[in-house]
Amino acid sequence: MEPSPQPWSPREATEQIHRIAENPEFDLTLTKHALLRMKEREIINSDVLWSLRGGTVPKEHQGESTASGFCEHIVEGTSPNSPNRRIRITGIPDNVGNQIKIATVMWKTDGGQERCLITTTPNVD
Repeated sequence: MEPSPQPWSPREATEQIHRIAENPEFDLTLTKHALLRMKEREIINSDVLWSLRGGTVPKEHQGESTASGFCEHIVEGTSPNSPNRRIRITGIPDNVGNQIKIATVMWKTDGGQERCLITTTPNVD
């Protein structure tokens, strides 16, 4: 499959991301934010790689990157290290440079986004 200019349809984005992630010269770049979220959520590199190679892009791109000609896509897939859990990755693929820059990573729940638990202490006067 030849590289094509972005934006891509969900189907084409899925195919391009699989092609990039399966390339022996693939360069996975994780932002500081992504690394922090992965640590907080106990998501490891192999979870991300597995999902990039076998996940899907369920909807149109999420906007253009700050780098001209690139778009942000969300990939959803399973985690081989946490059965029954789905992972959601926001990344910017570069099909010419065989690179995907990961902006953030989270666990996907039935409601879509990661479930956050917030506890509060009641005010006692």
